[in-house]
Amino acid sequence: MTKESIRNKVQGRMSNYNGDLHDWYQEYFEPTLDVIDLHTLSWEKAIEELSKKNSDAADELLNFFKLCLQFN
Repeated sequence: MTKESIRNKVQGRMSNYNGDLHDWYQEYFEPTLDVIDLHTLSWEKAIEELSKKNSDAADELLNFFKLCLQFN
């Protein structure tokens, strides 16, 4: 995941709106994308971090994740 890949995806989706989102893109999207730091986070790490704050939610998410692995 890179800023460029996100930029390309958003631009592609904007093409469906016939230019209606141009101002939003220039005023909000680009400046936000320029200043954010992107990091990837694995499902396992996300569940681990969540378990520190809410073990019940982490358990539910872990069960869901295991099902995803089983069926995908």
